[in-house]
Amino acid sequence: MDIDMKELALQPVELETGPAERYSAAHRMFQGIPAIERTPGGRLWAAFYSGGKGEGPDNYVLLATSGDDGTTWDSPCLAVDPVGKVRAFDPCLWIDPLGRLWLCWAQSYGLYDGRCGVWAALCDNPEEARPRWSKPRRLGNGVMLNKPTVLSTGEWLFPVALWENKNSYLNHLPEERFSNVLATADQGETFELRGRADVPQRHYDEHMIVERCDGSLWMLVRTTYGIGESFSLDRGRTWSPGRPTRLGGPNSRFFIRRLRSGRLLLVNHYGFHGRSHLTAQLSEDDGATWTDGLLLDGRSDVSYPDGTEAADGTIYVIYDRERNRDMEIVMAVFTEEDVLAERGVTAAARFRVIVDKAGLESGGTPGLPAAAPSDFYLGSKWNQHALLKKIEDLERHPDRETGEDSAKKAVYLAVRYIDERLLYIQDLKEVSEVSGYSLPHLSRLFVKELGDNLRGFYTKRKWLKAMELLEEGSGTVTKVASMMQYESIHTFSRAFRKATGLSPLQYVRKHKETCEASAAALPVHD
Repeated sequence: MDIDMKELALQPVELETGPAERYSAAHRMFQGIPAIERTPGGRLWAAFYSGGKGEGPDNYVLLATSGDDGTTWDSPCLAVDPVGKVRAFDPCLWIDPLGRLWLCWAQSYGLYDGRCGVWAALCDNPEEARPRWSKPRRLGNGVMLNKPTVLSTGEWLFPVALWENKNSYLNHLPEERFSNVLATADQGETFELRGRADVPQRHYDEHMIVERCDGSLWMLVRTTYGIGESFSLDRGRTWSPGRPTRLGGPNSRFFIRRLRSGRLLLVNHYGFHGRSHLTAQLSEDDGATWTDGLLLDGRSDVSYPDGTEAADGTIYVIYDRERNRDMEIVMAVFTEEDVLAERGVTAAARFRVIVDKAGLESGGTPGLPAAAPSDFYLGSKWNQHALLKKIEDLERHPDRETGEDSAKKAVYLAVRYIDERLLYIQDLKEVSEVSGYSLPHLSRLFVKELGDNLRGFYTKRKWLKAMELLEEGSGTVTKVASMMQYESIHTFSRAFRKATGLSPLQYVRKHKETCEASAAALPVHD
């Protein structure tokens, strides 16, 4: 391997602020590992990396934005795509105390060259949809995908890791192959490699740092068994021997952050060994104990959460789903009140909001509503893609909107609201208020557009959700009944049987038998 080619990873990349067609959703074959940030004015930014089939030299970082609190997201407005076989990956977004937005990413020759490098570009006007970016700057060796921590002393700590890899062609720098702390005391002008933690069985590190109430630092590190920890009493210069925590979870990225209220927020796969049941938990005693939490997404293959908090306490968490198949970047919005109630009880709560979706079937055009309704039970008159294009045109030219356009848009907004808050709707009046029509009028529009009234549509959606929860094994039948807002398992079972013809347990057994039969029919591979 030519040494000059290796050194390409040390060169700054030219940021593409008007990404070409090759970065469009239809051309992406893999994507995940997202980051999110919110400006004081309310603009949301999301970064993730994508590219060819899986992780490798074809990876690049994309940046997208939303000016309406995540209701719609523009197509990616910036691409970080180094030349040749150098890849950009593991992005991080962070708004520093000066109000600047940092976009950080890792650069490596090939999959992993043993050195990598954390790069950063800054913008001073993140409230703008197309801000000005500084020339990329290399901060140091390693990888950083989690947000920095601002200490009470004013210092900024960046969690950077240099992975151990015996097969990489550049495997020197043994003193840096730990969960490192890159520190700056002058607001990012200069950096020093301040300290390192050595947590046994760490795996890609992906560490995060919290300053505790007593001034000590608590570092959580991804490990093969879940999450390990280390502590520092001197602002990150020295760290205690690593040890396991009781936080559980799989070998995967997690998210922890101090909230404005003083509580700690942890987003992890609570109680599960696989990448499912992404859950938000709170601690009021610096991590000694945690609430049971709020389930953000109970599906399989949901992972790599990152989060941010608005000034009003609204929390935004982004994560990926099915990186190689559905290729979805997903967002959940909630408050501490929702977490404590263990369900979405506030008006802010939204779940499974699509930020970006790659692939040929993706609706990756600018300005489209982020959470499109699923294809289940949509009448033949419902042309979703045509409607989305129409809504986009109306947003640009509101004077062209006709009464019929307004009605279709109202139905779309109602369907999206039902999909986002299906388990939390107390009264269908909530849905009508979102649409801007009275409940009877909206129901008539549903009949016209979908062939069923609003209550019928909502009921079918709920039973589909109940079947999905049972198929995924999202707890016992009693828990699913509670999630579906039934006071007793007996009432839920009777209603489920009436809707599907089977009891919940019969349905679970039938689904399991079907899955086993399908698996048995598959050819055996070596």
